[in-house]
Amino acid sequence: MRTPIIILLFVILLAASCGEPPMPPSDEEMIRHFTTHEVAFRKVYEIMAESSEGSF
Repeated sequence: MRTPIIILLFVILLAASCGEPPMPPSDEEMIRHFTTHEVAFRKVYEIMAESSEGSF
């Protein structure tokens, strides 16, 4: 009794997740996101620049 319910739930979840793949953001969305969070991007860039020295 329990196995058919688990299989049914699995099939429902599988069917629900098999939709169209999400579209990547447009250029306008990427630019808007960058300008909104520019300070955070700069901090991440600085951290990556510091921690990647000598790794190339």
